[in-house]
Amino acid sequence: MMIERATALSEPAGPSLDQIQNNWGGFLLIQARTKTGEEREKLLEQAWGHAMESETLSPTMSAYNLACIAAERGDPVRQHAGWATLLP
Repeated sequence: MMIERATALSEPAGPSLDQIQNNWGGFLLIQARTKTGEEREKLLEQAWGHAMESETLSPTMSAYNLACIAAERGDPVRQHAGWATLLP
């Protein structure tokens, strides 16, 4: 009984911060796809920031989102400041 209770208390109650940042970035990416112009670019920039924060917390967590954001911008992934350090 004590072991089960200790195990239950030690498990996280919800998603971790890296997952939250990854999901937030993905949500902003989806929103950006429905917009145009400056609003779209602003959302893509915010999505990039959240995805990079997720990468900082858990490398490779947001690799897919980062690649999608770069593709939406029409930019090669290696051009983005900060992500080049994550690539070989």
